[in-house]
Amino acid sequence: MYKHIVAATDFSEMGNRALTRAAELAILMKGKLTLLHVVHDEDTSTPLYAQHEVRGEIAKLEETLAASMGAAAVSHCDVDFVVRVGGVGDQI
Repeated sequence: MYKHIVAATDFSEMGNRALTRAAELAILMKGKLTLLHVVHDEDTSTPLYAQHEVRGEIAKLEETLAASMGAAAVSHCDVDFVVRVGGVGDQI
């Protein structure tokens, strides 16, 4: 049914629930899962800081998924972790 699921999060409780449900669906459908977090333009002071921040956000996404689904479950689907800089609506 679904071949590719994109789930965006702001790391809130509700956002993390959405990640969990998206991962469950991706595993069930044997599809690809893209987890997305957007860093707003105003939150990045310099391009170098943005790169450092992106690495930290990807680590948060990985931790969130592993905590909610378990490492074994994650291995059952193709997962990409994406962090974008810009307006939230435009980037999603």
